[in-house]
Amino acid sequence: MSFLHEVYLEWMNERHRREEPLSRYTFSRRLRAQLEESGCRAWRYARSRPGQLLRCTDPLATRIGWCHDGTNDAIYGLRRRRHAAA
Repeated sequence: MSFLHEVYLEWMNERHRREEPLSRYTFSRRLRAQLEESGCRAWRYARSRPGQLLRCTDPLATRIGWCHDGTNDAIYGLRRRRHAAA
């Protein structure tokens, strides 16, 4: 979620400079609620080890200057399901 929030902040800075961005907590809560309301089953909110999921060379990570700190502690966030339920 911290990565998604950073991408959101960059987008807000580029497109909506005069508006106050959502805090990471509010952003996470609203995104999860929207995901549940939409019925989308391709993503789930779960604990994962980010060191195994996203590399620093990802184009979005490079654009926002984000790089995983090297820890592999399990944290909560959105994770794509391997096979989305129909």
